[in-house]
Formats: sequence, C-alpha cells, structure tokens
Amino acid sequence: ELSPAGYRSDVVAFGVAESPWHGRDKALATVLMLACGPFLGLRMALGLCVPPRGVAAWFAASCASGLLCKMLSGRASRRGDVDAYLLWHTGWHAFPVAACFFLREWALDDGVLAAAG
Repeated sequence: ELSPAGYRSDVVAFGVAESPWHGRDKALATVLMLACGPFLGLRMALGLCVPPRGVAAWFAASCASGLLCKMLSGRASRRGDVDAYLLWHTGWHAFPVAACFFLREWALDDGVLAAAG
C-alpha cells in the first residue's frame, strides 16, 4: 500500500527492527487487504460484478503474484538476504499497482485492453 506508514516502514526505518512503523504498516496493509479483497470477491461470487475473463485472470494473477512476493520477501528477510528482500518487497508493491490497472481497465472499458481485444 502507498501510505505514510508504508513509506516510514520501508524507507525511513529500513533496517531498524524495533521501529514502530513496521507494525503500523503491517496493520494498515492487513486492514486494506481484508476490507477490499473479500468485498470484491463476495460481489463477484454473488454475480453483482462480473469482469471480462481476461481482466479477471490478469487481476487474479497480479494479486496472487503480489502475495507470493510478500511471502518470499519475508523469507529473504529472515535469512538476512537484503538483495532478495528488496527484489521481492518491490514486487509486493508493484503487483498490486498492476491489479489496480486491470480494475481501472475493467471499470472504464475504454483503455488498452479494450483496444486490444
């Protein structure tokens, strides 16, 4: 997520294990994930919103890739592998941006995917 807590945790307090910003960032990211993910999933399950097949597949792949990156960044952090941590943590931030792009394409239905398909 992009927030002051995320910036403070990832940039200002990078490498400072006892920083209170790490806990705040995790809490905010968890609340956002739980508030948005199940809400959208429930609406899709109830048939209240039905994205085109291509958009849904890319959205799901972006979300799953972001969660995988989060898991791998945690493993790298526990191993003390800073380079791997930075790679995977960057993916944790980048893939949700891609997911937002696919939602935008679906919502506006006039973007890059509509022109291509």
